[in-house]
Amino acid sequence: MLSFLSRLRDYKGIENEPREFQCKLTRLLWFFMKGRRIVAVHGIRNKGQTIALRDLDAARERMRDWQERMKL
Repeated sequence: MLSFLSRLRDYKGIENEPREFQCKLTRLLWFFMKGRRIVAVHGIRNKGQTIALRDLDAARERMRDWQERMKL
């Protein structure tokens, strides 16, 4: 996880879609915000290669909710 975060330190963009971090069977969906902030919005245990649509929808909804509450 630390090596993953160290690779992100030079990232300067803002994304409109959740991104994925995978470690063995655990996946974490997250997105970037201003000020080099990373917001985790959904975590799952998944044995398959794809993420279920319901999990992506949950991450997108939580991302929109977070952005609305922060007035972005």
